[in-house]
Amino acid sequence: MGNLENSINFNNVITPEEEKSPSTNKTPEQIEEQGFIEKVIKKVATKILKQFFKKKSPTDYIESTPEPTIEHLFRKYPGEQPTDITDYFLSTNDEANEIETIESFHDKRTAMDIHTHPSASTSKIPKESYEKLIGKKYNMKGTLEEVNNIINKRWDNISAIPSDQDIYVMLQDKKNKTSVIGVRSPKTGEVLGYSFVRKTKKTPKQVIFKLSEQKKLSKATCRAIGKGREEEVVKNFKKIVDKYYLQFRLVPNEGYKINKYGSSFEKKKN
Repeated sequence: MGNLENSINFNNVITPEEEKSPSTNKTPEQIEEQGFIEKVIKKVATKILKQFFKKKSPTDYIESTPEPTIEHLFRKYPGEQPTDITDYFLSTNDEANEIETIESFHDKRTAMDIHTHPSASTSKIPKESYEKLIGKKYNMKGTLEEVNNIINKRWDNISAIPSDQDIYVMLQDKKNKTSVIGVRSPKTGEVLGYSFVRKTKKTPKQVIFKLSEQKKLSKATCRAIGKGREEEVVKNFKKIVDKYYLQFRLVPNEGYKINKYGSSFEKKKN
């Protein structure tokens, strides 16, 4: 093998200065065409970069997260994008668990918590619950699968209503002034709408939401679902809203409306 220096034809090497200078062989038309192409490329590149770095809306951010069949938990600080703090190992279709960090523990800023409720429950009722539902107290009819579908549909009808645990967490957390539920399709991940629960100036700073009160609300909700009385769930929740001076509001996303109970969302009819 020859010497490395001799193997390179230095006559064909272009210096940086020559590379920067325009070619003298190009016609005015070619130079003009090249300038036009460069402008178009720059315009397209700028548009792509703007789209790439564009801030996502909370809906876009939630819909981009995986596993829509489980509850997700997000935390949003003023002027910042939401952060996914879901513990994907421990969260289920009816409970969101948080990944706690040292930073979040010491962060004293007022935050807005957003968590999701899968709009169509994928729960399977156990055999003993089925036997209770077809008994004298609830008198439901049908096979295990048929009763399961009816019960899941009823839970679906109140998917925008905070659970007793949701209320407890919000009232105990001093940093959390507004709690938001994003009702989400477990199949597509689409967000159908949001429910907002907000503390007011009249809301006590020290709230003791007793365990007995929590259990009472939970039992009342299950009893209403078993009897197909979704309106009772809404009535019981509004008592909590009035008692602690909270504000409650439902906001459907485009293409959806609030259902007849005022407790979830359904598709608009064309």
